[in-house]
Amino acid sequence: MPTTCNLKGYTLDAAGPAISRPRAFTILELMVVVVLMSILAVAVLPALGSLDEARRGGAADEVERTLVLARSLAMASGEPTGVEIDLAAQRFALVRITASGASPEPALDALSQPAAPVQMGATFPQVQILSLTQGDGSGGSGTIWFRFDGAPEVRAINGTLVGPFTQDALVTLSGPRTIAVRMGAGLVEQP
Repeated sequence: MPTTCNLKGYTLDAAGPAISRPRAFTILELMVVVVLMSILAVAVLPALGSLDEARRGGAADEVERTLVLARSLAMASGEPTGVEIDLAAQRFALVRITASGASPEPALDALSQPAAPVQMGATFPQVQILSLTQGDGSGGSGTIWFRFDGAPEVRAINGTLVGPFTQDALVTLSGPRTIAVRMGAGLVEQP
């Protein structure tokens, strides 16, 4: 009488190895897995939507914080300080003018190092700076400047003073989220 042994789905007998196929999943088991995956997907999709909303909110808060910081630095140092917004490169950075007639240069961070620009795509994936409307009504890339008393002002690309704001400046991000710099006192807010 032949001796048989069943190991890990394979059948061996004394006459030689006879290989049988391992047991497969039944249609019922596959349907249970599909139902469980569907339930998990339904539970996760709202969380992904709230993640996108959190990114947009975080990006708007960062732009607002940087504008408030520029205004504070201008008031503390007495130097014109602003936020340069580059729509093509999707970045923004703190800049300052250290002397009358000098060109804008990167502002210094808390460690007295040039402040690094914020890259939107790297810092806030799927969020973009859609537009910038300056305090004189012009659009496109540019810098929102603050003077020694915190009031916003319009300056040429080389840093030369043009004059005060004639309207609110607006930075619009995807979502849409808008950050406003009010023309009078320079209040920065998300309306």
